[in-house]
Amino acid sequence: MRVGIVYQPLGTMPLPVGGGGSIAILTYEIARRLAKSCEVFVYSRAEKVPRKPQMDRRVLYQWLPTSLDNKLSRMFIDHPHIVSRALGLHKPMRPFFACGANNLEYGLRVASSLRARKCDVVHIHNYSQTVSAVRALNPRAKIVLHMHCEWLNQLDPKMIQRRLAKVNLIIGCSEFITDKIRNTFPQFAARCRTVYNGVDGSIFSPNGHSMPTRDEKKRILFVGRIVPEKGPHVLLEAFQKVAGRHPEAELVMVGPKGLTPWEFVFSLSNDPLLSHMAQFYNGNYDSALKTLEPPATPSRVSYVGNLPYPSLHECYKTATVLVCPSIWNEPYGMPVAEAMAAGLPVVATRSGGIPEIVEHEKTGLLVERGDPSSMADAILRLLEDDDLRRSMGRAGRQRVLQHFTWDKTTHNLADLYSELLADGKRLGK
Repeated sequence: MRVGIVYQPLGTMPLPVGGGGSIAILTYEIARRLAKSCEVFVYSRAEKVPRKPQMDRRVLYQWLPTSLDNKLSRMFIDHPHIVSRALGLHKPMRPFFACGANNLEYGLRVASSLRARKCDVVHIHNYSQTVSAVRALNPRAKIVLHMHCEWLNQLDPKMIQRRLAKVNLIIGCSEFITDKIRNTFPQFAARCRTVYNGVDGSIFSPNGHSMPTRDEKKRILFVGRIVPEKGPHVLLEAFQKVAGRHPEAELVMVGPKGLTPWEFVFSLSNDPLLSHMAQFYNGNYDSALKTLEPPATPSRVSYVGNLPYPSLHECYKTATVLVCPSIWNEPYGMPVAEAMAAGLPVVATRSGGIPEIVEHEKTGLLVERGDPSSMADAILRLLEDDDLRRSMGRAGRQRVLQHFTWDKTTHNLADLYSELLADGKRLGK
């Protein structure tokens, strides 16, 4: 079996994987496992100058030039109204990032290479417009569209329907995502499957983890992009209450700072909780976070920045509890699964796919989105109950090893690929 994996054109696939986010990690982990029984090719846009193809763990990585795509993006930034009129865009359901012309060069270059390599399966991440170019040049290939966000049910349904008609299999990274797609496009429901992301349990493990006792310093950990929809401002507000009761408590924030492009999340969503995020786009989000730190002891909050993926396990080993305060609906929540694999209890919001990972009162505690008081109470409950933390940590690791490993993820994907090829037709038809 020849498998082509198409990394999303939003960024460049890093190698070795030291960052790049959950989709880069997913691509790397499944590609190297699939390569034990398949020929695997991974495609990514080049950052600036195209790099030579590179073989890593029997996977061939190829970075493609996108100079024309870059010029169109620059034109849109400089003259958004002119480009929008020329492309027939109408916001918010047809934003520039999702239109067929955006990243067309990348899609055509990928499609041409896939045809030359005679790939049987083409696995595309997130960007549905890539499907059209791939299908045009690879009429016999089985196309898999893997969604890590809600775009399919948020974008113009007529536009998405035309693209999905060319897809053989639609994967959601959680039942939350998959159900949204099924409900929006019932005619394609039989082609929809859920494949959870994974964790490397050998890297993220409780080995060497020292669970603090009641009288020792407590470390609350946040891992993720420090952006409004991830809720770090809610966590800081909750931490004020925690810090008032526990002078020894610390809050460690791990992840890159910055703002997600407004059209990627907020302009497409009708979630009332996200409507309040506009205030952070009118000013400096970093300054807003500073105002929420406990005023008497600001040194108790530290920002570590973006850490290489293999180094994250050290953060989990030195933490007391992980908190996922997301306000938007998390499609999956990889840091939550990583923390559970490392034996950490979790406090998380009932957002998106998170409740599919965290069993409330067994592997962690779930609270409502945007509620700093309930979040603080849940954190305090774990900080003050050593036995509960230990039992949740053990149960969390057991759950991850049973349901959320990269081996299981890859096995599920390989089975679906085989099913597609054996059927010789679209899944569900």
